[in-house]
Amino acid sequence: MSLSDQVKIKTFDKYIMRGGDQSLQNIEELCDFGFEMCQLGYDTETFNDVVIDVICKLTERLEDNS
Repeated sequence: MSLSDQVKIKTFDKYIMRGGDQSLQNIEELCDFGFEMCQLGYDTETFNDVVIDVICKLTERLEDNS
């Protein structure tokens, strides 16, 4: 497992522990859709970086609403 995969999973775990309700698969599908809409290609590391950023933003919103 790559380092970016490990960071993605740890970041997702924090999101869930703070009350997040979206699945990792759902977040990844949303990010993939965004890349497709913009007609952008990506490698695994770039994709994971975007997923991590999205999860961080979702976590921030949970903390702001509590």
